[in-house]
Amino acid sequence: MKKYKAAKGASFGDDKAQVYGRHLERLQKRFGYLQPELVVDDARADDSPLHEAFEWNNRKAAGDWRKWQARHLMNTIVTVKIIDGEEKEARAFYNVTICQDAEEETKKVYISLDSAFKHDHLASQIIERAKAELIGWKNRYATYRKIREQFADVLDAIEKVKTVR
Repeated sequence: MKKYKAAKGASFGDDKAQVYGRHLERLQKRFGYLQPELVVDDARADDSPLHEAFEWNNRKAAGDWRKWQARHLMNTIVTVKIIDGEEKEARAFYNVTICQDAEEETKKVYISLDSAFKHDHLASQIIERAKAELIGWKNRYATYRKIREQFADVLDAIEKVKTVR
């Protein structure tokens, strides 16, 4: 049996990931592929293992959807800077965790890169995320021989980045 786990940041644990992953695998076998519409249609049934993974209260779901749209908006806006005479695009806003005072809970917010780099603790979050993305890329693709051959220098450089603090 294939083992499934919850990815970092998932709203469910490994036990649910195993149930969801196996059910999604069965859906893929039945249809030959997965699409969001197929998954939602299956999850509508009260007895579907996926049912509990969705919000079925339309009023709450509409609010959640708008928050997702806002996150999507902030994640897809880029700034354009001229570097060495060339236009370069970069994300305009980055997700970081802030805590305004010792008694307040932390909260996730979006902030421009320029603003984040004025504060060491915010800059370090962005740098650590960049490092994690590089390591994630390496982990996803380094198992493929052709990629290891063509990107050997890149994979070596990422390995060096893992140790940088």
